[in-house]
Amino acid sequence: MKVYDDIGECLVASYLEYIETCKPVFTNIKLHSAGRELDVLTIKDNIVYLCEVAVHLNGLRYSKIGNRATIVEKFENISKFAEKEYPGKKKIYMFWSPIVKIPKNKKSKTNGVRDLEEAKKELKKKGIDLTLVINGDFYKKIDELRDYAKRRKDEMQDPIMRFLQLEAHRDDNTERSL
Repeated sequence: MKVYDDIGECLVASYLEYIETCKPVFTNIKLHSAGRELDVLTIKDNIVYLCEVAVHLNGLRYSKIGNRATIVEKFENISKFAEKEYPGKKKIYMFWSPIVKIPKNKKSKTNGVRDLEEAKKELKKKGIDLTLVINGDFYKKIDELRDYAKRRKDEMQDPIMRFLQLEAHRDDNTERSL
């Protein structure tokens, strides 16, 4: 049975395994740079998926140097690692987060979506094409997992997939309260 440190990493790993049909999926990979790690990595054919996952209820919380700078630094390190370990393979860089806040006041200094869009542009200039799976797109991926789990008739061993499988059948099999 797979065990993950983080529910977000578990969801992303399950998505890559069951929807993108990547196997095996690795989590918490130590990068060559001191103290850095990659949340989720998998390879399918000639494609390497490299994913950072941020699951915080109150949005992005990279306060030390800010959201944009932190994301840029993380993916620069991830890119260096990927180029060294997987030369010649196509790299897909992904940032997954279910809650990236957009303030009501557009002039607000803190705007997670703006920070990610700016980081994406900066990384693109450096040859790193970042895919954002945030907010509604994140939940669409969970819905894909739920739909997949519902179609399966076997008892899935992946804990998140088993939960989604049971949850998807909830309305079909729940007795009314007396």
